[in-house]
Amino acid sequence: MADGRQQAHTTWWFLTRVPARYSLGFRMDLAFVLRSPGLAIYYLALDAILIPASGATTFLLAERLTGLGSWSVAQVTFLLGYATLVEGILAVAFTYNVSHISRRIGRGQFDHLLVQPQPLWLSLLSEGFAPVTGGAAVAMGIAILAWSITRLPLDTDIAWWGFFLANLGASVVAVLGAMFAWSSLAFWAPVAAEEVATNVHEALTTLGVFPLDGLGTVLTAGLVTAVPAGLVAWLPARALLGVGATATPLWATPAAAVALAIIGAATFRVGLGRYRSVGSSRYTDFGHRR
Repeated sequence: MADGRQQAHTTWWFLTRVPARYSLGFRMDLAFVLRSPGLAIYYLALDAILIPASGATTFLLAERLTGLGSWSVAQVTFLLGYATLVEGILAVAFTYNVSHISRRIGRGQFDHLLVQPQPLWLSLLSEGFAPVTGGAAVAMGIAILAWSITRLPLDTDIAWWGFFLANLGASVVAVLGAMFAWSSLAFWAPVAAEEVATNVHEALTTLGVFPLDGLGTVLTAGLVTAVPAGLVAWLPARALLGVGATATPLWATPAAAVALAIIGAATFRVGLGRYRSVGSSRYTDFGHRR
């Protein structure tokens, strides 16, 4: 009976508090933009240019060589659009150092979350919501994908779009799972782990826009597990487009994302138990949302 009441309470929190928190995040983000429209437009335009530009090398190589390996130019463009959209979703839903949680842990700011009169999961799920300032990357990713799809011989029926959305969500979860797993080291080594997690994120961003075919079994395995850059766009794009002589299952990225989410959550839970016992001897107010 108690479990039933707890489940009902959790469901009520989810159905009422999450939309309310997202609404608050939208209003705060909009107020930030309207406070200095000129600066906000500058940052939005900069994001729209810089995020896709991170994959420009891949696109230019593909255009120059009329493809990369078994990838055509249109398929490479799809991969770039997919990676840009994943990065945009993370920028919209998990900014303010939620996806970079090592920074909050390593800087002693995690207490800001623990003292809030709401479940920790609700804070992590909603506190990084910034749809206005992060929306430029989402719009750019959608535009690149739309352009590439019109140039690909795809049967984009309802089933394909369902697999597309499932793989897109799985890519976001895979990045978050990996980041939380690596970031949890900050519970033991605050400064060092912050740097490690930052480098992992840079690897995901940099390598996530490249086709990783032909790298060898060991290196490929590492890039879809410990540092899952291959799950950002390469593996799901292979599955959705049917690239390569060996078909990639459409469920491969979702399955990997579930595994990474479990590992990230378990590691984070162990680290959180330690943090609640010993706390942090370091604090800096830099880099968190006030």
